[in-house]
This record gives sequence, structure tokens and C-alpha cells, in this order.
Amino acid sequence: MTEVHPPVLVPSRRINRFKDDFRTNLQLARGHLRTLMSLSRTVTSPPTSPGSSTTPQATSLHDPEMTRTRTDAMNKLIGLLQRNLRVQYELDVVQVVHA
Repeated sequence: MTEVHPPVLVPSRRINRFKDDFRTNLQLARGHLRTLMSLSRTVTSPPTSPGSSTTPQATSLHDPEMTRTRTDAMNKLIGLLQRNLRVQYELDVVQVVHA
């Protein structure tokens, strides 16, 4: 008669997977923040030439591609923050506000 043993869960593998998941989510969140910050710099950048009549701010605020990219990055960041509480505490609040 053969005995059947239940599978043994190795806690270190579960912890490593959790840490990797956290690191991945934190890295993704920081990437989304960098994207948002770079887009906000584009919006608030000064005019390129002193004699130009339109400012880059006025043209980039109405750019549908930039708006879509910004909204997509915001949605992804919000989703990450909702799913992973630890990422919320690791991010710099000042960076989140500026983004």
C-alpha cells in the first residue's frame, strides 16, 4: 500500500513571489509617476521662442493623444494603488501630487 502525502508548501517561495510582486508593482507605479510628471512638464514648459503668439501650454492641453496617454497612466497608477496597499506607502506623496 502506498501512502499519499499532501504537497508541502515552501513558505520562502511564497514570500519571494510576494516580494517580487511588490517590487514589480512598485516599479510599475514609479514608471507611471514618471510618465505623468514628464507629461505635466510638457504642459507647463515655457514657450520655445520669445516671439511666438501661442504657448505650448495652450496647444498641449487640447492635444487628444497627450490627454489619452495621461488618462491611461493615471488609470494604471490608480489601479496599482488600489490593489497593493504597500505600494501606497512606498511612493513619495509629493511626487504623486505633482504628477
